[in-house]
Amino acid sequence: RAADGLMTFLMNFLDQGQLTSGAGEMVDARKAVVLMTTNVGRTAIAAVRKAADGGAAADGGGATMQRKRAEIVESVRQDVLAHVCEGRYENLGRLGTIVPFLPLNAQGRRGIISRQLQDVDRRLREGQAPASLSGWSESCVEMIASQWDEDLGGRSTRDYIEEHVVELMVDALDSAPPDVLAGLAPPLQLWLDVTAGSEDTAGHAPGSASGSASGAASSARLVCHPLRGESSYTSSRSVTMGAAEDDGDDEPGWDDARYEWATPATHNR
Repeated sequence: RAADGLMTFLMNFLDQGQLTSGAGEMVDARKAVVLMTTNVGRTAIAAVRKAADGGAAADGGGATMQRKRAEIVESVRQDVLAHVCEGRYENLGRLGTIVPFLPLNAQGRRGIISRQLQDVDRRLREGQAPASLSGWSESCVEMIASQWDEDLGGRSTRDYIEEHVVELMVDALDSAPPDVLAGLAPPLQLWLDVTAGSEDTAGHAPGSASGSASGAASSARLVCHPLRGESSYTSSRSVTMGAAEDDGDDEPGWDDARYEWATPATHNR
């Protein structure tokens, strides 16, 4: 789909390492690293998604994926030859390395989700909200990971966290005690967990029955436990209803500094 002559220009550039401007100025690019991306080979890469989750773990922790990677590189190389290099091996030879972006395995997805939850905690702290995210259970991470979409990648769990996890945390701050809001008591410690949909787990501490295997059932749902912070707390600041503009709904709380850290979609619900 590129303009006629573009491939010839690109391959000559990769071969000579020089660019000439319209004014005739020569640019030395012999030490440049050129990165090109393509969706060529998507079918071959998609074929190993299942192996990314189960195959590597079943074969000594990586031998299967190494073999699959070699097979994918060869398959992608043939696609690149046909669709990118116009079927010319001399063009293919100018491409130094082909790196396939393999789908993340379960461990990699959990790592991304953990970083996304840590980012929510960072927003809480930077926004000086009267709470912090003290942690989350493995069941919570697994439930969020179940929302992973291979086409969207980490954006799928990021959006799920914003729409569901942040919403739960905002609801927990709805019931923050007055002494916490006044800065006379330590900020709340929020703990994320999973519980059966029919159970009422308000006030359960981390490690309670809500984090058991039954929470992984289809009726499971996320919960946020607001826990009292450390008793040895020194009063520092007061969080009050001090927004410049009222939303006009006569409903206290939504213009509170408790929610300044949340996303606009949640803050303005």
